[in-house]
Amino acid sequence: MKTPMLFAELLRDKRRAAGLTQEELANKCGLSMNTLHGYERGVAPTIGNLQRIAAALNVNLSELLACEFPPDGRCKSALSAGR
Repeated sequence: MKTPMLFAELLRDKRRAAGLTQEELANKCGLSMNTLHGYERGVAPTIGNLQRIAAALNVNLSELLACEFPPDGRCKSALSAGR
């Protein structure tokens, strides 16, 4: 069974696939660079910021919502686990 991908890795992969830098994505989302950087380091985003990120990356919100938020605040994607 494949190990679930952390949300931070999923976000970084989606951002890179879109050809965006952290700064460019932060600007498209209306977020600070520090906030986006935190998400790529493992900080769990709010639902509102997930919506902004999904829209900016042109992905379904469900792709970003299909994750678990364990007590340590890290997010694991259920989609990457093949669920």
